[in-house]
Amino acid sequence: MESPSGLVFWVLGWTGYWVAFGAEIVWCGRRRRVLETPPADGGPCVTEYRTPFVNIMNRWFRPRRLCRPFTAWPSGQVPMPTYLSEAFRVSEEDRLYVKSPAAREAVQTICNDLKNSARNRMVDRFNGWAYPSWSSYFRENLSKDGDANDASFRHLTSVLGYPLTLAYSLAQISESYIGRRITVACVGARAEASIPTTLWREAAMALGVEKLTIIMVGPMTPDLPPVETDELDLCFRSGLYDPKDDSDMGTPDALVFFNSGCSDLQWRSVWRPTLLSCFETKVPMIFSCYDAIDLARDYGYTCGGWQDEVGETKDLHLMPKVILEPELNPFSNLMPGIYDTHENRVIHTNQYIFAVQKR
Repeated sequence: MESPSGLVFWVLGWTGYWVAFGAEIVWCGRRRRVLETPPADGGPCVTEYRTPFVNIMNRWFRPRRLCRPFTAWPSGQVPMPTYLSEAFRVSEEDRLYVKSPAAREAVQTICNDLKNSARNRMVDRFNGWAYPSWSSYFRENLSKDGDANDASFRHLTSVLGYPLTLAYSLAQISESYIGRRITVACVGARAEASIPTTLWREAAMALGVEKLTIIMVGPMTPDLPPVETDELDLCFRSGLYDPKDDSDMGTPDALVFFNSGCSDLQWRSVWRPTLLSCFETKVPMIFSCYDAIDLARDYGYTCGGWQDEVGETKDLHLMPKVILEPELNPFSNLMPGIYDTHENRVIHTNQYIFAVQKR
């Protein structure tokens, strides 16, 4: 039998443990109420509420097979960044250019030029993929050469990069899309949804499909009216994507996740249910990444079946087959960016791509 002094120390130790845990929960609740208040600039009130004590509990004390990490999200705000987030900033030259009237004029000019050249390009649109690089695309469609040292050119790659990355990835996966009507779901869409329709039409023109339907869906996707043209249909829906719940949209021919960061510990619990549901559709899943670090994390997490529990036996049926090996995307955004928390890490949206599918 333990001595009275040992029993006292045992009781005091466990009492202090649970008091500390309760204090952390109270602090987390108060912090949540504060952070759910919308910021003055109208930006999304999204953050991560883990505290040091809760992180220790998650890592060392929770039963790993039964408990999920303690994470609190603001109601109605599920973070799934796919574009230039608050933590991402561009170089000073590009930042000043993007905010200038010249940037808007350049996008409008290229939209007009692409519209004017569309009729001449209709004849060859079903011949398959024909652009190995940005230079060839600009030269053949706009009769101009691209200069990566020019801020205006870099800015155009930042908006045209999304449609051409989608078209290029599909062309690498299969030639069976050419001449067909296909549907692609852009999961976790954010700024992609605000790209001009004329530029998204370039995905259909470059890929050589009869008609391309793109479903923009995600928690931060704006509710915009649908757009219909001869070569392109765009529709928008705000909310988490689930193929079962969105069966009215039909099963897409492919799914694309632009710069998802699905392996990030902050977003895994949000992304995993959606990724597993998409996986069961057995259609190609295309991923783009910011840089080699982002690629290594997302690719490893994806090839592991999005299973993040250390020491657990992996479910082999969740491990996808790779249908497009990781590669440097020739249509990545040439406008460099820097993470505020990683000053030496220069990144580009859609810099790397890969694709998987259920076996």
